[in-house]
Amino acid sequence: MDVYHQFLEPTVCTHSLSANFTNSVKNDLIIAKGTLLQIFEVINVTIENKQDEEQPDLELNGAAFGIGEINEDALNVAAIDFSQNVKLSLVAEYKLDGLVTDLCKIRTIEDSHHDYVLVATKGVKFSMIKWDQSSNSISTVSLHHYKKIVENSLIDKFNVDTKLIADPNNHCSCLLANEILFFLPFLQHEVDEELDGKFVENKKLYSNTFLQFSNDLQPNIKTIIDIEFLHGYSEPTLAVLYTSFPTCTGALPKAKDTVSLQVFSLNLQNKASTSIIEVNNLPYDTDRILPLSSPLNGCLLIGANQIIHLNSMGTAKGISCNLFAAKCSNFKLSDQSNLDLRLEKCVLGQVYNDKVILITEKGAFYAFSFDIVGGVSSINEIQKIAAEKYQGLVLSLPTMFTNIDGKTFFIGCQGSDSVLFGSKARLNTQNVDVNGKSKVITEEDALYEEDLYADDIQNVAQGIDHIDFVKLDSLLNIGPITNFTTGSIEYRSKLQGLPNPNWNDECIIAAGGLHESGQLSLIQPTISPTVRSSLTFNNVEKLWTLEDENGDSHYLITTDSKKANTEVFLVKQNYKHYSSKGFVTGTFTKHIAVIPGKDGTGSYGESRIVQVTAENVILYDFKLKKLLSLSYEGDDIVSVDTFENYMLITKESGMADILHYDEEIEAVEHGDKKESDGETSSKKSKTSKKGRKRRRKEEKMEAFRVNHKLDVIPLPKALSQNDYIFITGCIANSDILNKVDIGYNNIILENGEKGKKSLVFFLVTAENSIVMFLENHKEKVFKLSEAKDFSTFLNIELIKVGEIGQPDPFIKQITVSEIGDEIEKQVYLTILTIGGEVIIYKQVLNKDSGTFQFIKDNYSANITITGAPDNAYPQGTKLERRLIKLNNIGDSKLSTLFVVGVKSFWITKRHSSSINIHQFTKLSTISCARFNTSRCKNGLMIIDTNKAARMVEIPSNLELSQRLPIRRVPVGCTIKCVAFHKASRTFVVSTVEETPYNCVDEEGNPIVGVDNTINKPASSFKSSIKLISPISWTVIDSFDLEDEHVCMSLKSMTLNTSRIPMFKNLKEYLVLGISNYRMEDLASNGQIRIVDVVDIIPEPGKPETNHKFKDIFQDATKGAVTSVSDISGRFVIGQGQKIIVRDLQEDNTALPVGFVDTPFYVSETKSFQNLLLVGDSMHSVILVGFDAEPYRMISLGKDVAHVDVCAADFVVFEGNLFIIIADEDGMLHLIQYDPEDPASMQGQRLLRRSIFKTNQYTTCMKMRERKYVIKPPKNQFTNFSEAFEVVAANSDGSFYKVTPISEATYRRLYVIQQQIFDQENHKCGLNPRENRYLSDQYSIPNQRLILDFDNIRRFLEFDEIKKRDLVHKLGRNTYSEFYRDLLNLQEL
Repeated sequence: MDVYHQFLEPTVCTHSLSANFTNSVKNDLIIAKGTLLQIFEVINVTIENKQDEEQPDLELNGAAFGIGEINEDALNVAAIDFSQNVKLSLVAEYKLDGLVTDLCKIRTIEDSHHDYVLVATKGVKFSMIKWDQSSNSISTVSLHHYKKIVENSLIDKFNVDTKLIADPNNHCSCLLANEILFFLPFLQHEVDEELDGKFVENKKLYSNTFLQFSNDLQPNIKTIIDIEFLHGYSEPTLAVLYTSFPTCTGALPKAKDTVSLQVFSLNLQNKASTSIIEVNNLPYDTDRILPLSSPLNGCLLIGANQIIHLNSMGTAKGISCNLFAAKCSNFKLSDQSNLDLRLEKCVLGQVYNDKVILITEKGAFYAFSFDIVGGVSSINEIQKIAAEKYQGLVLSLPTMFTNIDGKTFFIGCQGSDSVLFGSKARLNTQNVDVNGKSKVITEEDALYEEDLYADDIQNVAQGIDHIDFVKLDSLLNIGPITNFTTGSIEYRSKLQGLPNPNWNDECIIAAGGLHESGQLSLIQPTISPTVRSSLTFNNVEKLWTLEDENGDSHYLITTDSKKANTEVFLVKQNYKHYSSKGFVTGTFTKHIAVIPGKDGTGSYGESRIVQVTAENVILYDFKLKKLLSLSYEGDDIVSVDTFENYMLITKESGMADILHYDEEIEAVEHGDKKESDGETSSKKSKTSKKGRKRRRKEEKMEAFRVNHKLDVIPLPKALSQNDYIFITGCIANSDILNKVDIGYNNIILENGEKGKKSLVFFLVTAENSIVMFLENHKEKVFKLSEAKDFSTFLNIELIKVGEIGQPDPFIKQITVSEIGDEIEKQVYLTILTIGGEVIIYKQVLNKDSGTFQFIKDNYSANITITGAPDNAYPQGTKLERRLIKLNNIGDSKLSTLFVVGVKSFWITKRHSSSINIHQFTKLSTISCARFNTSRCKNGLMIIDTNKAARMVEIPSNLELSQRLPIRRVPVGCTIKCVAFHKASRTFVVSTVEETPYNCVDEEGNPIVGVDNTINKPASSFKSSIKLISPISWTVIDSFDLEDEHVCMSLKSMTLNTSRIPMFKNLKEYLVLGISNYRMEDLASNGQIRIVDVVDIIPEPGKPETNHKFKDIFQDATKGAVTSVSDISGRFVIGQGQKIIVRDLQEDNTALPVGFVDTPFYVSETKSFQNLLLVGDSMHSVILVGFDAEPYRMISLGKDVAHVDVCAADFVVFEGNLFIIIADEDGMLHLIQYDPEDPASMQGQRLLRRSIFKTNQYTTCMKMRERKYVIKPPKNQFTNFSEAFEVVAANSDGSFYKVTPISEATYRRLYVIQQQIFDQENHKCGLNPRENRYLSDQYSIPNQRLILDFDNIRRFLEFDEIKKRDLVHKLGRNTYSEFYRDLLNLQEL
């Protein structure tokens, strides 16, 4: 009984597409990351132009690839680099119930301005989706699945590779499943001559699917390698790359050039095809087709060693890219082998119409030039682009190239961040004619020649020297995760004299990235700020900081309700206590704010300070001189919100006031000048030199008098003349009421100009309705429909007179504010409930009607659950929770919300991510304010329950775009393993770097048959072991292994060197399992190495260099050491086909004390107490027991299924022992050791309890003790026995955990999951049950399904009525219990 919870989403981009999806004017970027679908808008952000005037003019244009040829598109591109930043803004993201395998676009007759997107998912199916403007979400148009047809038609129905493509002319789509092609024709507009050539409306979008087998197209087609639709044809034209006689490298002397290409013109009506181009005898390694659009047309055929261009006339011309091309093929190729290009895992993309870019696996850039004669193109040559031209682009293992709009391009990478970039080139207006003479091409000439064939223009390669590639934006990628460990990244228990708020936080340290992008990702459970300074108070409950005209914190104001006291401190004068005669200190202050005031010229430039107590609203100047006050004695103030010079106040009686502060400047005679507050004139200045100087200055100015006014703006009659009780409210500067659809007869009210913001007042009533109105309301009051039920959509409608419900307030506070970074901010409605829940709505525009609405953002963004209704989480509300607006925070100038309480949370959003709620340290927080000084830039001041204040900064390298905060430490090379050494609090990594392979035998002699004439030999690998200090996150010690030796496993473990059972000499060591990488003809061997981390005296000025490595033991082994683990104070190694237990002695020798044979290859070893789990690459797992008196290893049980184990670990709960296994097909197998079950044959057979599909490749698993947030009330019985869960990492950068749960919890969650599966609509029309479980799931006896927490938490998407209806079926008090389950399961 377990639950699967993916708590970090994938970060590796697998597919991308540019389409007019949400916008008909410009293209969106649609990205798939495994099971995550994201839609981005390319936005232009205006920035200050700081370009040096002496620099020559630069342009973004396509001419940089050629010789300065100017065209209209290039001129339009030129503006990008100067006045605007081009960024990616996330529009929406969706977690799909299926693994995305392809994306393509199609335009249907239903909408000629927007593209529909075809999303192919695993299981031989694809969905057609569109963007619904009314719901601001994707809408599923149709689902096409062909799994049963494939299973009935193919012999190997379990290994089905699919590819989805679409005709560029929108005639059809084609899904390739092994050797079957499924064509879906899309209907076109029909012209009726009797209707004067008008289109005949067709309600259907597509006709019936028809399929064709590969040999139906051409009998010679046996194995299809790749297919693509080609451009430049009126009818759908399909290019098929295939082979009739598969070969391999070893068979090249007998069979070369076995690949062929045929181009078919499709007749969709007759379901027929005609071959129009055929090219045979292509190199055997040709594996991809890249279609080229106009003016190039045709396609590129990419192999490992060559590039072949096939133009629209069927003429093929190729270029060899290395020396192997001539050895592997007889195809005629132009020789550019000096490039020494290896084309495996490279990406290509067409840019600026007539240019092609190639990017290699390690991020090197190349450009192709073409000759265009008579409209027919021909490849010319490949030119390498100098590294300094793209030095800002660090790419590793790119997987896709997407041309977004001809100006910006997207590169998705597997081993580094995915990048949005453009090209920057010097304007070159010189061309070369056919005689080799240069000539100047003016803009008019260039535009004139666009429609002519450039017969007299040669695309020479020197134009590439004028190009620079500029990084515009990037998307975070921490994958592929190869290994991870857990530990604390804090090295000091105290900071600035106070306890470290993140001390002993258990973080995940993940090894990811490839080549130069290799990195450690520090995944933290809470935000770890940088503490700059600290203060300690005797009594404080709230605090505020007030900034001067320079934006620096000037005043610190604190208040305490117990002593009814308010104090003022001067920040810049070392927090000196400041007293003012007019400032009210002997009371508890509810709110402090700064509002604008007027200076002597009558313009707003002075700052005024507002102090709100329970009984008064008091106004001061910035020197805390009292200006006026307004009494509320007898009707105390409950809440207050300020915006500019407006205040919204709710009172104890349930009424609300809106106050407007204004100043009138009145000129007076010199003798009549009075004080602004009505008091007598100021006393004459003393006859000092300073006083006389000041008087002379005043005499030169016209005397004036400031009249301060605090006016009450009347509420609309619909609110003031009815029995409304107001709980809280807020003020926002918004355009939400500019245009309102009142909900009947299609009447739309116009309240303001489009795009112009107005002051909007929001009030929350006792029946939990949210009403709103403008300052100039004209007696019109609106409300958010169904706000009290927290519906998915909150629409704006007119309030009905007398529509008052029963008072039952559970909304504590609301804010309507912008949340985001300096690139982009979006408006959100944030609701804080009595139970501590934070519910977030995003303001969106309905582009069809031009009106706004709020959409709940909690589900789609996987937002953290912060509270629960019905007092289900009383521990979370022991301290008062409040929402505090914080703007201009950190280097990114974040606009955020802070939630104080027992658990404090920080609500943030980056422009390329969804909104997130992160826990802010482990400390309870009672108040928070923005803090900005020279020592703490754009930081925060937070106060904990011990009355200690910390001034903190947000680290600039902290990534807040994921559900958990992430910091990245660059290492600069691929990381294989990572371990945490607890004793020294340091981290150890083993890295892998490519080295030339020395092909010799056991005696060191060259292997017979090796070709030594090759300039660049084959590559091998070599490991280095590095010690990293968390003080500076730099390498403080390292050592290299021998050539061709790779560290396969690295773990930190506690070993016992004492031989006396009564005494234990435990010490922590690093154990390395090393393998020798050699060719298949040589037997593998390896090494065991034990290393200690010892304390040393650090270097002067480098406190981090206080540790280094010390060798303890080293031994060569027969057989590669693929895995290491610890058991009962000893260590276990997987050596070849054996598992050997070794005992470290006092003399630093390691003796073998036990062994057990394994079937094939040990891929995993894990231990729990004296039990050992052994995973095999083909024969699943074996459970072994170890006994030290006497030494022996006992085989307890094994799994009889044939499973290729990638990762495995123990899951322990309520005395039951389970094993979770991840295989190469993305399946999780839950098996149990239960000797009491008769089916286990006394434990000899491990029983399979469940199989669960994850759709990801798991690389590493770690068992840890399960954490609980809430324990049930004492009157309820629950068994909280020892429990261990498993945390696992995937290659796509995602993390998940498998958590054991009790029977009662399992039943509650199972019922909710089944109802969500059966009754709810799912994105792209996918079936979540099919996605997670096998079709023959009931074939497993006594199966208990692993539950899917991602689908269960969709419960939070529903409104309150639906939630309670679903849970009501479970029994009494189950609503609270279900929320406790959710809170417990999300705890990390």
